[in-house]
Amino acid sequence: MKLAIGKFENCMVTSEIVLLEDMDIFVYGLRQIYMVGISVLSTLVIGWSMGMFWQAVVLYLFYIPLRSFAGGYHARTPVVCYFYSLILITLALKGISIISTIQIANY
Repeated sequence: MKLAIGKFENCMVTSEIVLLEDMDIFVYGLRQIYMVGISVLSTLVIGWSMGMFWQAVVLYLFYIPLRSFAGGYHARTPVVCYFYSLILITLALKGISIISTIQIANY
């Protein structure tokens, strides 16, 4: 990832799209976009593998704003945050599956 971002940032500076003094902000933004993209992709893969793709999409549509605005626990590194998020998404989808099974069984 660092190599790809490094090449991209050099291209943006040499093309004069991003000023050299703004490079730290630009790289931070690229890393954030990368982490969010990986998180969304991972959530969709987990949902698909559990046979709950659309439930994962809906869950994530509500989870993104909640995670952004609610605050709460902050992991030491983005990688730890990523894995905690994957565990939370997996548990939430499993909970939805169990609740759906219980409701179907009662009817």
